Amino acid sequence: MRRLQQSGLMFYSCWLICLLGALTLWPKESVTAGTQRLSLEERLSCQRAIEEVYWKHTIWPEENDSPKPPLSEVLPESALRKKVSEALRQSNAIKALWGEPVSGEQIQAEMERMAQTSRNPEMLQELWAALGNDPQKIAECLARPLLVEREIHGNYAYDERFHGKLKEQAAKEAEGCNAVWGMKGLKGKYAEVEWKRGKSQEDRELGKGRAGDTRKITLSEDEWDKEIGRLAGIFGQSGQASSELTEGLVSGIHRRDSPDRHGQTISELPVGCVSGLQEDADRYYVLGVLDKGHDTVRVATVVWQKTPFDEWWGSVRGRYAQGVERERFTYKLPEISSSAAPSDTWSPTEEFVPSGYSSHTAVWTGTSMIVWGGQDNSGNPVNTGGRYDPAANTWLATIIINAPVGRYLHTAVWTNTEMIVWGGEDNTGLTTNTGGRYTP
Repeated sequence: MRRLQQSGLMFYSCWLICLLGALTLWPKESVTAGTQRLSLEERLSCQRAIEEVYWKHTIWPEENDSPKPPLSEVLPESALRKKVSEALRQSNAIKALWGEPVSGEQIQAEMERMAQTSRNPEMLQELWAALGNDPQKIAECLARPLLVEREIHGNYAYDERFHGKLKEQAAKEAEGCNAVWGMKGLKGKYAEVEWKRGKSQEDRELGKGRAGDTRKITLSEDEWDKEIGRLAGIFGQSGQASSELTEGLVSGIHRRDSPDRHGQTISELPVGCVSGLQEDADRYYVLGVLDKGHDTVRVATVVWQKTPFDEWWGSVRGRYAQGVERERFTYKLPEISSSAAPSDTWSPTEEFVPSGYSSHTAVWTGTSMIVWGGQDNSGNPVNTGGRYDPAANTWLATIIINAPVGRYLHTAVWTNTEMIVWGGEDNTGLTTNTGGRYTP
């Protein structure tokens, strides 16, 4: 009996030693990643490390003889704290308003998306290295803010709890308007635009301008196809020409062997009719065709603008705490794809892109492209834009608070820390002598 007890004791002792050894050799990331809550100070430290990488690659113009200053001189502590707190507050807002928190699975998927689709994998590797290649820090301090900003913008844009009254008002007004000639009497913003199909770059440049109350925009062949196809869809145009155009737009193939499809499609657009109420991320609107020709279409639009996200968020952000609940999720660091796209080829940016504009400006900062301003498809000048980060392969909206008035055909330059826009034409069609500075 004693020998059996001794044998059993030795067995359990060996088993315990093996278990302790296995725990010691177990990868530390798998045990700790996602099980410890990062403090606010840790998040600030991580954000500072991220900004240091971006600042390192930010262009410092050769014309500036002074040395490039340290990050601390151009990015105050208050700005760092705001970036960190906004991501946390917005995480809590998503949970409170839409019922589902941003999950560990979603953040893990965002990390994997960046790793697989990055257009600047070397810089993404630098960002990860700056965070110690720690999966939890990368997830919480790099992936979460990008994911959360896209999620909350998308959720807000189409939530009728915030836009329902405006929709009811617009629908009620539009219901009583049966002809384009009565659209000026609606309370929304009325505008006219004439699209012309340009046959050359010279035609396109000469076509920019304004005649009376009508903005004139000359479109390339592809832009023309897109706008006529959009009109065809809104008015429910049927027939072979419409389906052929839609197929071409979806597949990206433009059928040059169908030379009459433009005329056929335009001939079926109803002149004088008002569309049903339409919606996009920024507005509700109705439109109608005032006049048309083989290469021109004149369209009237009435827009009811939604409350911009930044204005809404500024009024509610204080309701949400700047902390997130601990989640039992083990983050894993995906491998960054090093495969570069072949030269002289096109590949799409990721799907979360700003609305399409024309006559806008774009600058390159060294780490991201900033596009701003221009005209929307109704010919109205806008004061919105977006920032594209190739490393993360993601778009984020530029803030609208304190932005200059909407304009097009303006100028924009990158100084080293900010984009400066100046001049252009405003919504009256007159040139302006105003501008603004945007710090990303």
